[in-house]
Amino acid sequence: MSSSTKDEILHEASRMLLSKGLNGFSLQELAAALNIKKASLFHHYPSKNALAVELYRFYQSAFLSWTQKYAHLPAEKQILAYADTLTNWICEKQRVCPVGALSLEWSLVDPDLQAEIIKLHKIQREWLTKLFKEIQKEH
Repeated sequence: MSSSTKDEILHEASRMLLSKGLNGFSLQELAAALNIKKASLFHHYPSKNALAVELYRFYQSAFLSWTQKYAHLPAEKQILAYADTLTNWICEKQRVCPVGALSLEWSLVDPDLQAEIIKLHKIQREWLTKLFKEIQKEH
């Protein structure tokens, strides 16, 4: 399976996770959506949990890349861009924030996956805290 197929798996799994929750879709459903065999998923991800852990690592990387894209803007505009992005994500794409996506399933989430979700939350919180401190210094 090529890395582009692996990327397709991550993107489709992300779409499903953020619209249905981790327990709202099966690996069979994911494979069918990608028009591949379920066994092909296991080539890269030994379990659904391993796929979810990889997804949250992807979210961490994607968020850090996103912040770099907007780093040239003043702190207030970065926060507004973040709010606009979340609003678009929720209202237009009908998805939830990755940090909150598994909040209802938290007690069922594997500890390794919980750790990755917590890392993502920490990355976002630290970024926002830094921006709010910059705004406070300016005023």
